Amino acid sequence: MAITKQLTPDPIVTASVEIRFEFQNNTSQTDQRMGNIICALTPILPRFITSNFPDSFRDKSGPFEHFPAFYLSNDDFSVGVGPRSILFEVNGEYPGWKQYLPFIEDVLYKIVDSIQEAKVTRCGVRYASIFPDFLKMSDALVFRIEPNLPGYYQKNDFVRTTFQLMDGTQLLLQIGENVQTHQKGRGDRTGLYLDIDASREENLPTWGQELNSLIDLLHAHEKQLFESLMRPEVLQQFHPAL
Repeated sequence: MAITKQLTPDPIVTASVEIRFEFQNNTSQTDQRMGNIICALTPILPRFITSNFPDSFRDKSGPFEHFPAFYLSNDDFSVGVGPRSILFEVNGEYPGWKQYLPFIEDVLYKIVDSIQEAKVTRCGVRYASIFPDFLKMSDALVFRIEPNLPGYYQKNDFVRTTFQLMDGTQLLLQIGENVQTHQKGRGDRTGLYLDIDASREENLPTWGQELNSLIDLLHAHEKQLFESLMRPEVLQQFHPAL
């Protein structure tokens, strides 16, 4: 199945890649590792900001433990770094996977000396899109929830479900109707919201080309689910380029 490389106009509002990891030893060297990462990435990501997120929350097991401690960025991309995670994001308009993946690979290559002793515990690729001309699921998607009940009115505020693939990949799908998003450079937009997070938490590779290949594979899984959900006539309205 050929994967669409670009839609016009581009509906993407979020394109993130997150890698989580754990150090078995030398946890006391966290500050030194973070400093080394800053030095390695500053030449390509010159802007630095702290997250202003309390370390007391990040140090505890729970939803905030992988929140970045600081962000490094340029005009196109940003990288959030925490003691146990790296988060890649796009600033502004999405440049395409052909430009995004090499950036991710370059960053991982530059910081590998600081993280190569860590065990990768999760790798995820998440894309979210907004379709302002479509407010309801049934207007744009083949994915529907239609119980056989006479005389009912259905309003899908938010739908969440997970698909499990044979290779161990999980695809978390979230769909919202009449959702408002804000994106730098594009302002507020309201419409049908489609969010897919492709991830793997088992049988993960070590740092290097195998991990890069997994990131590429997760991106392919995400795109395949996205295109399988879209009604063909709706997808054609966005002039898909292969």
